[in-house]
Amino acid sequence: MSTPRAALLGGPFELALAKAVPSVPTRAGIQYEPKWDGFRAVACVGEGTAVIYSRNGTDLSARFPELSAAAADQIPDGCVLDGEAVIWGGDRLDFDALQRRLGASPATARRLAAEQPASFVAFDVLAVLGRDVRTMPLSDRRRLLEELAAGLAPPLELSPATTDRAEAMRWWDELAHTGIEGLMANSLLNERVDAVREGDDSCRVGVCTGFRQGGPSRRRLGCRL
Repeated sequence: MSTPRAALLGGPFELALAKAVPSVPTRAGIQYEPKWDGFRAVACVGEGTAVIYSRNGTDLSARFPELSAAAADQIPDGCVLDGEAVIWGGDRLDFDALQRRLGASPATARRLAAEQPASFVAFDVLAVLGRDVRTMPLSDRRRLLEELAAGLAPPLELSPATTDRAEAMRWWDELAHTGIEGLMANSLLNERVDAVREGDDSCRVGVCTGFRQGGPSRRRLGCRL
């Protein structure tokens, strides 16, 4: 995609998407994360300004002014963070509130941001201080992301991650009431991993793109390619 964010990464690029697979991985070297019920978003910061992009390269800054303002204030120039835009309604994620933002005028979006602000949950870093880090192993990118996240405050936050499968399965059981859709599994070496939970009829096996699929909401697991 040809957007300002591409300039920091040497040209047009596509975000890694997720693919649903038949079982949760058990081998070593896997990082697990919650699957957020939100919009996939990228925060790109340069020269003191920040733009929030959708996974398709659409500029969402006017729809999420609180996120672009916070990113410009908190994230160093030359950084690109990959994550999810979410909105909380009490103690549960409110996907309908996100959808209202997409159809809102800039003035209405500012009003909605004041009434029910969004959050940006970062789960990966694509560029740091102008350097493309996408070819680094996920384990190294996670360390960089955690260093950047040490300076973040709401509405920006770090998505939790663990290499402990048992802890990830506890998330699966304990976070369902918050609207968390399931789990993501990624190789710390950046290679493709096939993973989702078998034998649970509450789990929808489908591609996780950051957008809700039609029909009843069910929890999903997948791997990011």
